[in-house]
Amino acid sequence: MTTILDIGCGSSEDPTTRKAWFPHSTGATIIGVDIKPGKADIVADAHALTMFQGGSVDIITASEVLEHLDSPMQALKEWHRVFKEGGRLYITVPNAHRIMALWASLLRRETYENPEHRQAWHMGLLKQLLRQSGFQVTAAKYFTRSKYQNPLTRSAHSVLSHIFPAIFHENIMVIAVAASPHVVPWCQDCCREPDFYCYDHHRIGQKKVVE
Repeated sequence: MTTILDIGCGSSEDPTTRKAWFPHSTGATIIGVDIKPGKADIVADAHALTMFQGGSVDIITASEVLEHLDSPMQALKEWHRVFKEGGRLYITVPNAHRIMALWASLLRRETYENPEHRQAWHMGLLKQLLRQSGFQVTAAKYFTRSKYQNPLTRSAHSVLSHIFPAIFHENIMVIAVAASPHVVPWCQDCCREPDFYCYDHHRIGQKKVVE
């Protein structure tokens, strides 16, 4: 049986709702983990998943989590420990090189970023840390989670982010494995617009590997 850990699931998210994020996980055990008590299945520190044995987890998702951690490498090494061979890690983080963040930095606007963020991430730094923690990066891309309401703003962002993805997209998504390298394709149906939880569509996707 597939075991999925949703790390940083949020204390307000209902377990039933959480399953909706994994539409292709029929029969899988989905465990929400968060440091804050509430509706998480397990209250635990992402740096120390001591309740899980080594080699017991198939998939870990961590959406907008790493930037909140005091020791990201310690957490990644702990996640690597609990993975089965070939386990897949799905991560998203805010893109520190997006133009608004860079502009705010130039203006010394310290309040632009979330004050709870411990680390600012760009693509190169995230890949480097994953490799140092024992993961093989198999796919990566920029995307924007926000939905712009103004049609002109939406159109302008669409054009600019297509031409300059590294500075106009707000987020980074990376897929990595805790085993020997292999290709993780992107889904032709969903991942034209990145879907963080579209891991199960890899059977029908086009192959894209980012070094």
